[in-house]
Formats: sequence, C-alpha cells, structure tokens
Amino acid sequence: MTEREPLAPHCIYAVADHLDTVLAAVEDILKLGRGINESELIRLELVAIAHALQARARLREWHITDRRLGDEAALFLAGTAALEDKRDDAASRLDDPIGISNAYLIGQVMPLGALTDLVAAMLDALESVFVLYDNENENEGESDSENEGEGGATPPPRAPEPEVLLPARME
Repeated sequence: MTEREPLAPHCIYAVADHLDTVLAAVEDILKLGRGINESELIRLELVAIAHALQARARLREWHITDRRLGDEAALFLAGTAALEDKRDDAASRLDDPIGISNAYLIGQVMPLGALTDLVAAMLDALESVFVLYDNENENEGESDSENEGEGGATPPPRAPEPEVLLPARME
C-alpha cells in the first residue's frame, strides 16, 4: 500500500466536497422515493447535477500527475459528460413508471446508480492518494460531534490568518 499525501491541493478538497454533496443529494432522492413531491425532486436533482458539474470543472483545472487519479478522473469526466448537455424538454419527472430507484434518470440523462458509482469511485481514488478526512478521532473510538452529518472533506488546520487592525471608531 502506498503512503497517502497528508496535504492535498485546495482544489482536491473542493472536488471531494462537491462529490460528497452529490452523494448526499442522491441518497435523499432515493430515501424519499415515490413520496417525494416534484419540486423537492427537482431541487435535489439540481443540487446533485450542479455539484457534479462543479467537480468536473475543478478536475479539469487540476493537472493530475498520479496515474490512478488520472484514469479515474477521465472516467468520471466521460461518465458525467451527459450532465452538461443542454435539453429543452421539460417533461414531468414523476411520470416515470420505474419510480425512483437506481435506474431513475437524473436530469433525464443519467441513471442515479451510475452517477453514484462514478462519484464514489472518484472519491475512493482521491482518498487513496490524499488524506481528505480527519479520521484520528474514529481510530481512537471517539466521535467528532462538531462534524457529524456534514460529510465534507476538511483540509488540515492551517496557520491562523493575520489579524486585521481596523481604525478606531470615532463617536
């Protein structure tokens, strides 16, 4: 097993956060299932699609040198390309006879299961190279109540920003 880099470029944390948000939105869509109203479904679809597109944009900005990441990024970019297609048809999403499952077409172009698989694989590839999540507390059997439920990638702590002195207020 190769050693993971403790510090990732900032854009990698941003990609991981976008990917986490996609997974959370897809999970909410599947959890709500047939009981979801159309406006909530559209909102969650937009969240998932917007964050997948943001992850795509960040991955294109980053110059990947690690072959494993390069291959996974290429697969993610190719697999999610359909999300960038402009579509004019706005048929109701709830008319789908299949219902909301992994086969449900998010944005009417991509199965939820395929999006989930691509996102999870990209996150796994990033985690195999970089330390994205602070797992120290998990290893010690403690839970981090501050970050519970957030699921986002958190960069390691940085040095504090220098204080900005403001001029005294005249009364």
